[in-house]
Amino acid sequence: MIFRRGKKKQGLEAASGASSPDSLAVFARPVLANYVGERFVDRNRKLLLWIFGVVLTFYGMVLGVLFSITPAPLLAPIAILLLMFIWLLPDMENAPSERMASFMFAYLIALLAWPDYLALQLPGMPWISAIRLVGIPMVGMLLICLSVSPKFRSELKEVMDAVPVLWKAVAIFASISFVSVGFSRDSGVSISKLIIAILYWFSMFFMALHVFRKAGRVERVCFYLWGILMFDCAIALWEGRLQALPWVGHTPSFLQVNDPVVLKILSFQGRAASGLYRVKGKFTTPLGLAEFIGMVTPIVVYFLFNARQLFVRLAALVSLPIIFMTVIGTDSRLAMNSFILSFFVYILVWSFQRWRTRKDSIAGPALLLAYPFMALVLYIASLTVTRIHNAVWGGGAAQASTIARQMQMAKGLPMVFSHPWGHGIGMAATTLNFANPAGEISIDSYFLSVGLEYGVIGFIAFMTMFITALIYCAMGLTKSDDPELQYMAPLSIMIANFLLSKSILSQQDNHSLAFILLGLIGAMYYRYKKERENKALVISSRVNP
Repeated sequence: MIFRRGKKKQGLEAASGASSPDSLAVFARPVLANYVGERFVDRNRKLLLWIFGVVLTFYGMVLGVLFSITPAPLLAPIAILLLMFIWLLPDMENAPSERMASFMFAYLIALLAWPDYLALQLPGMPWISAIRLVGIPMVGMLLICLSVSPKFRSELKEVMDAVPVLWKAVAIFASISFVSVGFSRDSGVSISKLIIAILYWFSMFFMALHVFRKAGRVERVCFYLWGILMFDCAIALWEGRLQALPWVGHTPSFLQVNDPVVLKILSFQGRAASGLYRVKGKFTTPLGLAEFIGMVTPIVVYFLFNARQLFVRLAALVSLPIIFMTVIGTDSRLAMNSFILSFFVYILVWSFQRWRTRKDSIAGPALLLAYPFMALVLYIASLTVTRIHNAVWGGGAAQASTIARQMQMAKGLPMVFSHPWGHGIGMAATTLNFANPAGEISIDSYFLSVGLEYGVIGFIAFMTMFITALIYCAMGLTKSDDPELQYMAPLSIMIANFLLSKSILSQQDNHSLAFILLGLIGAMYYRYKKERENKALVISSRVNP
């Protein structure tokens, strides 16, 4: 308790040092009647931190001896101690939220421009890849901000309150991912996949909710994605010319990973039926590159139609043929369909917005009225022209993959409904046990993977996340004083192309980007709702001064 010091008595009593009960009562009178003593943690914070340091030092000594014997179990206490340390940190004003935003842009470069398999490999340790070097510190910053900054927590909660369906769907999907480990045949594999999901999916979503609530960052990230796409296309075109990845045979020894999967990625990969080489750039497969092209092409189309500077429009115009050449190099129906849809869907959205906002322009209504005719011409061409038919609908050399996908669905759907709670995260391919002609266990559709791994409820939560994001984009496409809200149009096409790719691609190269886009859309919708609320307050103040 806090006490007020009593006044010294004058005279004989004070001189003799005697004191009366009344004087002691005055001396012990509390200043705050309802004062509550400090918590044990706050009162002994320094002692606890010293104990933490001693325990960590001792654990490090033991770890150095036993790590080569049982490395994985010994890593869990380190994570727990780090979380305890973050929890013990005092509240502060200067949380690293701005630094976390800078790391977000660096993370996108590491994720999308650097091959994951070019990494440091130490004995007994996981690969030290670029995304781990950037992503793990960024997740640490998120935890620190949540621990020490009431302002950060308040701002994040404000955004989450604006998008309750979206963040709750993500939280449910994350919870099911955690619970599904209990149903897994191989808990070690499932725990590893769960850690990846926590670090690079769910954490990225909540970081994006906060990072992109500030104006200017959405346009900045779109330029980043455009630049990364052009870099990847340049690498892919170079690869197509060499018929091999440019770094094969030129990789420094400290970045070489001795793994059969990596050796397969670095080897010649062509379509089995035709033998045609298919470019993949920094991704593990041509379909991973195709998915990324489909997710970013809408941004380039947006800049072509809407950029304020002429040189940006010209750059977008030059970029599109380069992207199309890369699409051809992937020999992928996914890349071709995503590229075409990026144009046709955005033209539809742009013409509708143009007609509604620019009454003096004939371009909007002309394109909108001509749109059904253009769609019909494209559809007829895709049915009658053999090359276009094979590129869009499949056939020829691509027919084998179509048949394999149909066989997987026929075998996998009964497994989903017979085990509706799922088989555990990371267990889809093993559970399906479908072998391709080369004898490798594989699964194509991620929708089937979600059903097998997370069950029926997990599939519903997964679809709810992305459908809700599409709805938010549609609602945000209004005339606004915030120019960045116009990015809702390409963002919606990016999400639609991602869902299209998941129907035929189970690989997860771009899932981290997809969760960042979900958080970005949530932050944009928060800004949309906040702008509407501010306008409503202004109107109300004018009506009722």
